[in-house]
Amino acid sequence: MLAQRAQRPRRVLIVRGTQGRDWLADRLRAAGIEVRIHTAYRRTPAPWAPEARQALHALAVRGDAVTWLLTSIEGIDAIRAHIVAEDLRAWWLRSRFIVTHPRIAAHMTAVWQAISAEVGQGGGSIVLQTCPAGDDAAVAAIESIA
Repeated sequence: MLAQRAQRPRRVLIVRGTQGRDWLADRLRAAGIEVRIHTAYRRTPAPWAPEARQALHALAVRGDAVTWLLTSIEGIDAIRAHIVAEDLRAWWLRSRFIVTHPRIAAHMTAVWQAISAEVGQGGGSIVLQTCPAGDDAAVAAIESIA
């Protein structure tokens, strides 16, 4: 849209969290626009409620495999930290994973492989599917991977 404008802005302020992709900033700089990034918030993983932890442990004890819908790298890292803290790594490796971007898929694969090596369960393979973002695509992916 900016390319179509007769007069482009000379300076742009991007307000975002402490982490974020630089795709837009890079494109703007390449177009000769001065970019300033302002950090307005910080993402921190939410604690898991005792009921949620108990429910996951119950699934693990029964050996139930679950499907996780993951929409961010930060979300994967937060879940990994909780899974490790709850000693649910071996169970988690049997899960199925749906992600909404190839970049997230690559990160999920690396995390899965690292945990697999930690618990000595090499030789297995991740069950992972990438789908477009959006409710209908996520539901279709969940139904197809189950």
